[in-house]
Amino acid sequence: MANEAIAEEILAMADEDQRMRSEVAAKTRQWDASVDERNARRMRAIVSEIGWPTTSNVGAQAEHMAWLLVQHAELEFQKHCFALMAREPADEVCARHLAYLEDRIRVREGLPQRYGTQLQKGDGGWEPLPVLDPEDLDARRRSVGLEPMAEYLDGARRSL
Repeated sequence: MANEAIAEEILAMADEDQRMRSEVAAKTRQWDASVDERNARRMRAIVSEIGWPTTSNVGAQAEHMAWLLVQHAELEFQKHCFALMAREPADEVCARHLAYLEDRIRVREGLPQRYGTQLQKGDGGWEPLPVLDPEDLDARRRSVGLEPMAEYLDGARRSL
């Protein structure tokens, strides 16, 4: 791994990100927007320095956590990172990460998502936000290593 110090930093930022979100969910902490702002600022610097933190540059776990941090960043940076990730070979960036980030971007832009990864709580529990061509959704999900939509929704409902 070429950038061990950066990998450790990404993992530490992700720990803080997830800790804050868990504590907010448990109602033991108030939302702290500065966590996302600080992490996004540092991720912009990292991406500027080394490009997208790929598996060979930072390891699979830090690549995953870099994607997680970008999911919580502002839209323009998400779009920039998506473009960088999409240019990487398949063994350097997780296809599922690309799918989730693409859906996140599309939803934020008011467009239907491709993979159905972004959910909202409805009367019957979790349901996907609008999706392009719903009849082909499971095939698209399968192509990036995601489970069928029914299984995804079942998992989301169980986590309530």
